Amino acid sequence: MTKGQAFEFLDPTWFDELGSTSTHLRQMLKTDPLPSGTVVAARTQTSGRGRMGNAWHSPPRGDLTFSFLWTGKKPRAELAGLSMAVALGVGDWLDGLGVKTFCKWPNDVMTGKGKICGIIAEASFTGDSVSVVMGVGVNVVASSNRSAKIRQPIASIEEETGASAGDPGRLLPALLRSIAPRMADWERDGFSALRKDLSERLWGVGKRVEVREGNRTRRGRIVGLSASGGLVLEENGGEFGIVSGVVGLEPEAGDAR
Repeated sequence: MTKGQAFEFLDPTWFDELGSTSTHLRQMLKTDPLPSGTVVAARTQTSGRGRMGNAWHSPPRGDLTFSFLWTGKKPRAELAGLSMAVALGVGDWLDGLGVKTFCKWPNDVMTGKGKICGIIAEASFTGDSVSVVMGVGVNVVASSNRSAKIRQPIASIEEETGASAGDPGRLLPALLRSIAPRMADWERDGFSALRKDLSERLWGVGKRVEVREGNRTRRGRIVGLSASGGLVLEENGGEFGIVSGVVGLEPEAGDAR
């Protein structure tokens, strides 16, 4: 991990139950100007959302679910790096728990068994300033029916470590401390500060995948990441890039890692 830190999280505001931590944080923003680093967390989240309108299914008190606010001035093209900074921070923390992780472009954290963390960013712009609500969900407790609901393999901290993780809420302070320096690196130097570590952890290198961009599907083998944070695929001897933050990535049938 690179050194140097300026970004800081505020103490989380906890709720026993929310429909969505991101929705609640956006509602708070409508009435009060909140500082960057504001965190809202819920012990139970009943209506969490993932990318492309997918639902995030959380068993009661079985996940670590929270959202935080980042505000500042960044070009739109650089905002995709924010999700990847968070993914690296989550990966750093999970590695410390003995869970080997990969970053699945553009914003998931994976283990060899499946998805262990989902991240979603929702940005709003006012002049040259931007506010981004980042929603983060980490699977803590195993849930037998969750994989079927979201149609992909799911991993959890307890499955990976073979031990009880305890109250998910007690995990949040350490996780935030792990994410903060990655955020600081991105704030200072953009995606270039993340590229090396992300490339080393990139999920699916060499795998043939299909990338959905709206109604368009493109296929190829993952080569790496571009200098701007896009995904680079190879097909028929040629390479092409996918713009970060626009598409979803799913392995083709029979070719999951």
